[in-house]
Amino acid sequence: MKKLFIAILISVSVIGLAVTQMDINAQSGISGTTVSLSSEFINSNVSIDKDRALELFKAGQALAFKSNGKIYFVMNAAGNLDTKNLVKNAGGDYTIGGSVKSAKGFNYIIANSYN
Repeated sequence: MKKLFIAILISVSVIGLAVTQMDINAQSGISGTTVSLSSEFINSNVSIDKDRALELFKAGQALAFKSNGKIYFVMNAAGNLDTKNLVKNAGGDYTIGGSVKSAKGFNYIIANSYN
């Protein structure tokens, strides 16, 4: 009985710590830069400025958000790709607030703020 109680106590502590960490991440957002998806696939790793991002957007090229080596698609609350805000914030580091999700090998952010 004592072992069961200790196991439950440890489990609850670990879950509580994980939930607390998730809340901290959600509040602070995720920082990174706007990148060209095609350039990332060929390991070009070239940062793009607003003019280049607008040029790629008009040409129908996919833009994404890169943070800590991970590529994220950015979506708005309606579920559409939020490329306009990626173009607007291109050229430097910025933070996107929102929910970070992963499905079928793709990472995406449902954005609610840009800083």
